[in-house]
Amino acid sequence: MSGIINLLLKIAEGDRSALSKLYDRYARTIYALAWKSLHSVEECEEVVLDVFTQIWQIADSFDINKGSVEQWVFTLARHRILDRLCKLQRLDRVDRAISCDKGIDFPIISVDGVVTGYR
Repeated sequence: MSGIINLLLKIAEGDRSALSKLYDRYARTIYALAWKSLHSVEECEEVVLDVFTQIWQIADSFDINKGSVEQWVFTLARHRILDRLCKLQRLDRVDRAISCDKGIDFPIISVDGVVTGYR
């Protein structure tokens, strides 16, 4: 069994040092992939964080019969990048609607998800 698969098995068992090693191996490449689409330091950093958080949570779901660890990691990254792009597009549409001020009332939502008013 390859070293990278062993890392993933250790991550599935809760080994943080294994996650750190996987991070060292792939974080820069994931960041570079995210940069091609997002062009934002903050968004790229969030993608990297999201990918490794997801790896930590679902490492035990990796199936060697469906592809390599690298393919799996980059598929996770691709999905997180697409999620960020969709989020940014939604925010851009809201910003444009607000700047047009067509009398649309948008909810003001607190951190805990409660609507506190409208603007």
